Amino acid sequence: MMIVKSPPHARVRAVGLGKFMPANTVHVTSANAVVAGDRCKLIGVDHYHVHRATVNIEPLRRLSGAGREALARLMDDPTDSGAIRAFQNALGTRPTPRLDGDTQEKRRIAARHNVFVSHSSGVQTGSDSTMKVHTNYVVEETVIPLAELLAENARLVTRFAEAMRAPEAGDEMTAFCRLLLDAVDEVDELTRLAQATDITQVHDTTLCSFFGIAHVKAASAVLIGQDNRLTEKLEINLPGIGRRGLLADLADLRELYGFAVQASSVDPVKATFDAGPIVISGEWPDWLPDPTGSPMPSPEPTGRPLQLPSAGPVPPPPPPPPTDPDVEPPPPPRRRRRPGAFRWRDL
Repeated sequence: MMIVKSPPHARVRAVGLGKFMPANTVHVTSANAVVAGDRCKLIGVDHYHVHRATVNIEPLRRLSGAGREALARLMDDPTDSGAIRAFQNALGTRPTPRLDGDTQEKRRIAARHNVFVSHSSGVQTGSDSTMKVHTNYVVEETVIPLAELLAENARLVTRFAEAMRAPEAGDEMTAFCRLLLDAVDEVDELTRLAQATDITQVHDTTLCSFFGIAHVKAASAVLIGQDNRLTEKLEINLPGIGRRGLLADLADLRELYGFAVQASSVDPVKATFDAGPIVISGEWPDWLPDPTGSPMPSPEPTGRPLQLPSAGPVPPPPPPPPTDPDVEPPPPPRRRRRPGAFRWRDL
């Protein structure tokens, strides 16, 4: 028996007469893991690292009349259960994109067969063996369908309405982003992979079988033998949602449907200085300039002037030491020539 597995985001394209004619020769090319033996176990862990996650709000820009009315009711009271159900009914149940196709294919092989493996990452031969393979995939961007998640989660609708009412990225936006990521985690992995924009760049796995010869290309795992077991694990690492872009999208929705943001609390200190000029009643203080433009009188000196202690006369510098006319002065110190330095007289 031969088990062929493709990556989770791809599928196995099988052609030929392999279901009716067992293969006695197997060619495997560009596979991640190949196991040839009986009673073997292969554990394949596929890890997807997503660089960027964006929220798709395009369906919310095309709401019907009932949807706009329900959204207006939600803006007045985000906890209104009737408005939540009306808004979800207006969104409707859209078919969520999903990866179709089988990721595994099984083919019979002859009891005596030959296996040829080329350009593959890992190969394990022999019976009663265990192999664990980690495969990493990098996804540049995945799209989160906001309308589909709102139609299935009433709590998310409440957080969405509260974020729509908030003028800034405050606690309401934080709670909405956190609940949105939790809703995405509840969706199965294949549905999340279907929203990736560049996941189709990886080719599907091909299995061609003709006249006793089977050729496998670009497989995630291939097991050839009897009583083999294959265990699959899928891990998706989603990044956080960019609040700046989401806040701009919500602002566009508010402007599109003519909603006003929630009034923010007034800072009493800022309101005091923004109220107008300060007016002082009573007599004009002496320590402020005269508003009529007359110069301020110079302050009169009070107390005794500050006197510094006298340091006395400055002593003259000491005379130079006497010199003997019969004794020649020592020559000035010569500069030591650096080894290898250039001199004109060396020319």
